[in-house]
Amino acid sequence: MSRKILIAEKCHAVLVEQLATAGYECDYQPSMTNEEVQNIIQEYVGLIVRSRIKIDKDLIDKAVSLEFLGRVGSGMELINVEYAQQKDILCFNSPEGNRESVAEHVVGNIISLLKNIHISDRELRQNKWLRKDRRGKELGNQIVGIIGFGNTGSALAQKLSGFGCKILAYDKYKSEFGNKLVVESVLEDLYQKADIVSIHLPLTEETHFMVDEAFFNQFQKSIYFVNTSRGPIVKTEDLMKTMKKGKILGAAIDVFEKEPLEDLNEEEQRWWTAMKQSESLILTPHTAGLTEDSYFKLANILAKKIINHPKLSEQSHNKSGLL
Repeated sequence: MSRKILIAEKCHAVLVEQLATAGYECDYQPSMTNEEVQNIIQEYVGLIVRSRIKIDKDLIDKAVSLEFLGRVGSGMELINVEYAQQKDILCFNSPEGNRESVAEHVVGNIISLLKNIHISDRELRQNKWLRKDRRGKELGNQIVGIIGFGNTGSALAQKLSGFGCKILAYDKYKSEFGNKLVVESVLEDLYQKADIVSIHLPLTEETHFMVDEAFFNQFQKSIYFVNTSRGPIVKTEDLMKTMKKGKILGAAIDVFEKEPLEDLNEEEQRWWTAMKQSESLILTPHTAGLTEDSYFKLANILAKKIINHPKLSEQSHNKSGLL
């Protein structure tokens, strides 16, 4: 019996290569719409997506042969994981694939914020030679707070450790992860001590708008802030209000409440205009995890997880004799 996988979004060729070698029949359709996926999903034992296809209850109900779902990436907010698991459907992702890329992006942004690189670049292009006005700070003398100590948070701590800065990390769902590089902390520690805060959390009901004006007001110092996780974790209006008050010295934002930006309504356009006008912001279009290296690793890691899962290996052996 054929064991077919639908790959409904663009990904590195290594994913198809590895799954095909393992005995799966891969149907690579990178431009499919949600409706098109729903019309044919009953034929497949696996469905792999990235960021366009929403896997909700309706789609899962139509996927009568589905054994697993795969996300080429980290966040699973577009997949109804709980309902899939109730249907005995395995769910895979590959957050290990872009953690180094995101961590490097954060370090680069932090250095630019501390040394005013982004501001000096803009000024010099306007023939403004303002050396003394752009005196910076050394990263080694800062206290960095990391919120969320999973794949990316821990990779960031590893990279920051070479600069000599003190690193405080908080993770609500982890404990005993402190080591010589990082101090396991509670949020109150970050509120009292942090100079820089970087967010590394999934988007859930619990984390939605977790970072708001009340959150920023808890900090004893004015801070630098970085978000490369998910946009709706941060209430943008409150971020901009807090920046105006001087509570946030500068921020690097790679993810936004609504993406892409052309879909913003009139009210959302107001905060976007304010962001564009702020020289204290570094803005990037959700590219922190986007490198040639991560493009390969995200697909390669996901393929290996699917191929090596005991349940799928057993089923493939029993049904097709190919594994």
